[in-house]
Amino acid sequence: MKENMIAKILFIIGIVNIVLGFIIGLVGAAEDQVVYDAFGMGRVQSGFNFTYFISWATGGFVTGMLFIGFSEIIKLLHVINWKTPMPQQVSNKENLLKETTSPSNKTVQTSVDWTLGETEVEKIKEKYAEYHILDIIPSNVEGYCVVRLQTGAEEFVHVVDINGFGVVEVKDAGIKKTIISWYNDLQK
Repeated sequence: MKENMIAKILFIIGIVNIVLGFIIGLVGAAEDQVVYDAFGMGRVQSGFNFTYFISWATGGFVTGMLFIGFSEIIKLLHVINWKTPMPQQVSNKENLLKETTSPSNKTVQTSVDWTLGETEVEKIKEKYAEYHILDIIPSNVEGYCVVRLQTGAEEFVHVVDINGFGVVEVKDAGIKKTIISWYNDLQK
């Protein structure tokens, strides 16, 4: 999976901002004052200015949390863009099995007149960068493509969904079967 460096940098900037706000507040709040008496003699009095410390520490914390929040938003948008699965915290294995094995109730609407855009082709090429792509064919179902790949002497076909922000390999058996049968008829 591609990493999002901007989100990491914003997260680090947020942490550094919080730490620096606290440190600058501590250093700046420690104050030394020279107090002169009636005879012109001065004494040094040390003190701690709480308002200075609180303002710097609070300001550093708030701006740091803003940077961390922006980094989390960018991470979520990155996941949506590449359609990468979020880490799931599933404690019940039966629920996970039901989700993965349940049959799909999607209806497949076929159409023939659609073309691939440059961005979709680039996303497919990025997803299958480790393979040699022989052909990318828009299928009879809009938003789905057949990708012919080659590894060494082997040739194989993948059905991919390009409807969203990224390229996802189709797991639905019904859609996959429809598109593969259309592709086989096309090859005859």
